Amino acid sequence: MGADQAKKPKPGDLIEIDRVLYKHWAVYIGDGYVVHLSGPDGSGGALTSSGGSVRARITKDKLSSVVNGSDYEVNNLHDHKWKHRPTEEIVKEALSHLNENVDYSVWKCNCEHFATWCRYGEPKSLQAEEGLMALSGVGLGVGSVLFGAVVAIALSSMGTNRSTKKSKSDTS
Repeated sequence: MGADQAKKPKPGDLIEIDRVLYKHWAVYIGDGYVVHLSGPDGSGGALTSSGGSVRARITKDKLSSVVNGSDYEVNNLHDHKWKHRPTEEIVKEALSHLNENVDYSVWKCNCEHFATWCRYGEPKSLQAEEGLMALSGVGLGVGSVLFGAVVAIALSSMGTNRSTKKSKSDTS
């Protein structure tokens, strides 16, 4: 467990979850639940592609199920420069998108974009920006191949980091 896991999340907090090659983001809404981008059927499975677009679904799940043993932390990363919405509004915004299917894009609509939109009203993804900077530093051809491979692995592992079975702690 990460050092910041001792800090109990409060409704409206952003949760950053360590994955192998990326960070998954969610909005804590209280009572042990988060709202986040998930697989298209809500199962946490890999995102699907149909007709060139990749689909994701916004779901509400137990934090413990989404984390599934990975390290995580409360990370309200833009609080130092942006005023966040009131707690009730953050939670309401996250829940208002529940079960929506969205066109997923690493660059424009990923889990971090969704989480920061809910908290700040600004869709921002530092890991997408860092990926673009890495591409420009390595060279577009080689960088695209490498970053594409990282994204493909990250997306395909999305479902392996979340269990669909409920544990006793999920039902209490």
